[in-house]
Amino acid sequence: DFWDYMLYNPRIESEESMKQLKKDTLKNGDVFNISFLPRGDDAVPRHQWQTSFRKAKWITDNPNQNCFTSKCKNKSHSYMKFWDMTKNAMRTASTEFASVFIFIKGETFVYRGEDD
Repeated sequence: DFWDYMLYNPRIESEESMKQLKKDTLKNGDVFNISFLPRGDDAVPRHQWQTSFRKAKWITDNPNQNCFTSKCKNKSHSYMKFWDMTKNAMRTASTEFASVFIFIKGETFVYRGEDD
């Protein structure tokens, strides 16, 4: 599965060589795995924050559950909104602290933000 691939594949490409996630990469109904660094506890040093790995779904046809990418209006980072299939809820992955990684159909994409 995805996590075994990420942990044990000696040929994982570097972030620089990954394809950039474009607005048309994900289609309505696509199921993918996502990795991102959520904001941690401010009492814990940033290098100890834990990366989050989620099974996700891209939903674009329901106005109440639209998934999208966007740039934060009052901060310089971007984010993407997705459906978390484990938690059965919407979730946001931010590029504020690190790039966001998408693994779908055997390919890895990196999302650094809307200015790419």
